[in-house]
Amino acid sequence: LKTIESGIIRFVGSISAALAGVKIGAAPILAAASFERELANVAKTTDFTASAIRNGTGELEKLGAALLDISLRVDVTATDLAKIAAAAGQQGLGRFGVAGVVAFTDSVARMSSVLDVTAEQAANDVGKIVNIFRIPLSDIERAISTFNEVSNKSTASGQELLDVVKRIGDAAGSLKLGDP
Repeated sequence: LKTIESGIIRFVGSISAALAGVKIGAAPILAAASFERELANVAKTTDFTASAIRNGTGELEKLGAALLDISLRVDVTATDLAKIAAAAGQQGLGRFGVAGVVAFTDSVARMSSVLDVTAEQAANDVGKIVNIFRIPLSDIERAISTFNEVSNKSTASGQELLDVVKRIGDAAGSLKLGDP
């Protein structure tokens, strides 16, 4: 009976180890699939073509390569970077082309790490702020640096700062100042 019990325990252990190995081996494949799915979302929110992924010369291919490069420098996954890029597209920032979306994504990714907000939330909030205040793409980095500086010198959290600025912008946008 002890021999059978020992054999069953070894068998269950080897099956568990094999399943763990499969799970570890599948993780990169699942991450790549998730990244590709998010790039498809970018295609939906921008004018970037989905066929570009397949032929290797289009806008999504360039964006994907740039996002993978950024993921090596910041503490944000490539999939989350693609979510930021999709949010940029939803805010109409795809009009600035791949370079504009990459610049926005890079800035927002670093901001999300510094201000301790999720990458997706930071992308949506900064995109709205950019549109509300009509901040040029070239000034986004400076605006994000300002958020960081205020966050460092105040008791407000990054999320609270973003919320206040959005509210101010919404209120200012609803006022009709100037000529009737």
